[in-house]
Amino acid sequence: MPVAPSPLLRGCPFYLAWVVKDVVKNNRVEERKFLPCDFLFEDSLGTSEKQELQREKWERNNLPRRSLSRRSISKERWVETLVVADTKMIEYHGSENVESYILTIMNMVTGLFHNPSIGNAIHIVVVRLILLEEEEQGLKIVHHAEKTLSSFCKWQKSINPKSDLNPVHHDVAVLLTRKDICAGVNRPCETLGLSHLSGMCQPHRSCNINEDSGLPLAFTIAHELGHSFGIQHDGKENDCEPVGRHPYIMSHQLQYDPTPLTWSKCSKEYITRFLDRGWGFCLDDIPKKKGLKSKVIAPGVIYDVHHQCQLQYGPNATFCQEVENVCQTLWCSVKGFCRSKLDAAADGTRCGEKKVMCEAEERRPKFGGKYCTGERKRYRLCNVHPCRPDAPTFRQMQCSEFDTVPYKNEFYHWFPVFNSARPCELYCRPIDGQFSERMLDAVIDGTPCFEGGNSRNVCINGICKMVGCDYEIDSNATEDRCGVCLGDGSACQTVRKMFKQKEGSGYVDIGLIPKGARDIRVMEIKAAGNFLAIRSEDPEKYYLNGGFIIQWNGNYKLAGTVFQYDRKGDLEKLMAPGPTNESVWIQLLFQVTNPGIKYEYTIRKDGLDNDMEHLVYFWQFGRWTECSVTCGTGEEQLPSLGSLATFPEWAMEAS
Repeated sequence: MPVAPSPLLRGCPFYLAWVVKDVVKNNRVEERKFLPCDFLFEDSLGTSEKQELQREKWERNNLPRRSLSRRSISKERWVETLVVADTKMIEYHGSENVESYILTIMNMVTGLFHNPSIGNAIHIVVVRLILLEEEEQGLKIVHHAEKTLSSFCKWQKSINPKSDLNPVHHDVAVLLTRKDICAGVNRPCETLGLSHLSGMCQPHRSCNINEDSGLPLAFTIAHELGHSFGIQHDGKENDCEPVGRHPYIMSHQLQYDPTPLTWSKCSKEYITRFLDRGWGFCLDDIPKKKGLKSKVIAPGVIYDVHHQCQLQYGPNATFCQEVENVCQTLWCSVKGFCRSKLDAAADGTRCGEKKVMCEAEERRPKFGGKYCTGERKRYRLCNVHPCRPDAPTFRQMQCSEFDTVPYKNEFYHWFPVFNSARPCELYCRPIDGQFSERMLDAVIDGTPCFEGGNSRNVCINGICKMVGCDYEIDSNATEDRCGVCLGDGSACQTVRKMFKQKEGSGYVDIGLIPKGARDIRVMEIKAAGNFLAIRSEDPEKYYLNGGFIIQWNGNYKLAGTVFQYDRKGDLEKLMAPGPTNESVWIQLLFQVTNPGIKYEYTIRKDGLDNDMEHLVYFWQFGRWTECSVTCGTGEEQLPSLGSLATFPEWAMEAS
């Protein structure tokens, strides 16, 4: 029976101690370690893309609608954690020692998340510890890692109080087992952990499983929690492959290095993006009671070198006394051979007479160990003027940067492909190719989120940010129906007319839609065999149904907007949101008697500038002054001056 009930977590397969080859040198056996963590459910989409798409869909369907964009704010996050230890853990460590061992491991995990290289203030807090003294109904722990993860995720969700006010409610659940798990098959192998990518704060996916391997178990848990925060492996779809032999916590392959593990710049970017998206919404509340803690003592003080060897190799293992420099590599005697997983001994381990292994200098905290919180960056739009019509778009420029980079040993000229579901990632395809490729996780800051001129929203740090008509980021300012920013409609005029000419031959003018028109609607009163057409003020230049050639239903980009041409049977209509950047003529191609055509559009009233010159009041800012403190709550001042500027309408739309 469990000694207490339980909570949740997530990730991907994590391989830490995979014996590739036993190399015997001077009676020593070296074991190489790898982290080939393959995500669950691989498919042609690419797992990271699929998991993020599923996450986005879950957010839309299960949570109250939040603002499209969020500020990049650094604040403290509290990961309320359930830890579950299975029967084999209790059998191996003993019921009197297992709790102390687990809390020591979790203290190490907390320390890894407090490393400043992660760039965020994240606290791992154990709010619940469950020790399974016998098999638990509904929880199947087998060699097959994916089946075990699936079972554990369902079980932990079932015992998690729904109310966040409950002191034992958890945000993530961690299973610790001595079972030799394996990704994909039901037999022992080198897998040490498994979790769901980007699963944090999803009750059914915020869970992971971890195989006990001694004190290095802390790195397995931190690695899997990293996946829960959306962190991918270093070197996988990013440029953070470890240089030389120095590994990172999210490295795909761990090689020997005596320096402490840290988070790469890519890991920092991934987790920051995850939190800025609002996906860590469950981590904002401070635990109602203090989490389960053990006294913060270096693990090497609690577990000497002999005990550390036993945690890795079993109760008969001992420390190889003849080996020096235990601070770099821990060697253990197993059946007469000195073996090593190439880990250093734990912090605090005695390394000689009256000597204790010290922590690395870079682990010493600054500012009293506290993170500075608040806005990480401030953004403003410094250029709202569009590029020349004949200039390449910003996305085209970014794709062309890869023209000189070989792709599968060949060079291509790349052209952007727009992905409406992931507007802030860079997808490109060869100009003469039939495939596309995701080139960057995030486009350069300032890239428009969407094509066309119907949105001003821009991408910042991989997130689509809302931009109002006042060109302020995170602004809800909108235009009224005739395009006046923050207007009340009093300057607007809706023009409604009827074309009643019954008979005609060929193309006959219905009416002129002026430059700057919005909410354009043209429709037949009754079905007839006639056809609507659109031409410019140049009689020879047609945009739709010119030259006695009838085009299909669909959307047609013209005059700075998109006209929707709809024909159902013999009934036709045209609609466009506007504004038009030139005047266009609506025409009727006569075939039969005209039953009548009504059309309307909205424009600014006579006497106002229909060439769409906007009067825009805005604040002109200087530079921020220095903060009054280096960390904590201080003050900055931003000199500002009220200004009036005019922007032509074409500059008020994203290119």
